[in-house]
Amino acid sequence: MARGTWTQLWRLLKRYGPLALAAWRQVDKYLKEHPDVSAASKQQILRWRDQVIAVKNRRSVEGRLRGTLEVVDRLAAEHASSGRPERVATARDWADRAADITRALDMAVTRTGTQKKLMLDRIAARTDALAAEAFESLVDDDGGPPVEIPPRRP
Repeated sequence: MARGTWTQLWRLLKRYGPLALAAWRQVDKYLKEHPDVSAASKQQILRWRDQVIAVKNRRSVEGRLRGTLEVVDRLAAEHASSGRPERVATARDWADRAADITRALDMAVTRTGTQKKLMLDRIAARTDALAAEAFESLVDDDGGPPVEIPPRRP
């Protein structure tokens, strides 16, 4: 990629840096307007964009809640795979509750202002309660084999 192109991209990032998502929208727009940018450079830029978005999502309330729900889903899968009827029923309950919370979260993020904050607060309380229940199953097991958290799905 030509030095001038990097300079232009850097200026866009500096200008829109505080608003990372807005910056990446500007980068996307730039890439569409400049088809002469090499495929390798485009790939690298898009990887950077995805990394910035992933970090932002992990730091947001929504991202943290989704991360917690992913852990609960993995624990539910582990419980279900044990084959023990009481664990299978518990796993089904956790998975159903996590799915309900995820749907509520999907709705909450479409809101703005105070309404969004109030909805996220309620969702966080439900998520924390579900996670606490799952955690308790790890430390207060009924004598069966220890529960291991499965590796994170890619």
